Amino acid sequence: MKTLGLLVGFIGILILACTVILTPAHSFNPADSNNGVSANAAIFFGGLIVFGAGVVMYANSIEKKAQGKK
Repeated sequence: MKTLGLLVGFIGILILACTVILTPAHSFNPADSNNGVSANAAIFFGGLIVFGAGVVMYANSIEKKAQGKK
């Protein structure tokens, strides 16, 4: 579960990085265009959710491992 949590977290980070890197620079300027940001918003927040799920999975596996050693 620990490895799976790290893998899911890494995939979430990749999604976040791709949405920021692949969004055209002019779309971050509200005066120019809002279409690129609106299109990437769902993917960006989806990446946050995937990353959060990976962190929770990793944290739960660490907690169970620590309780088993007591």
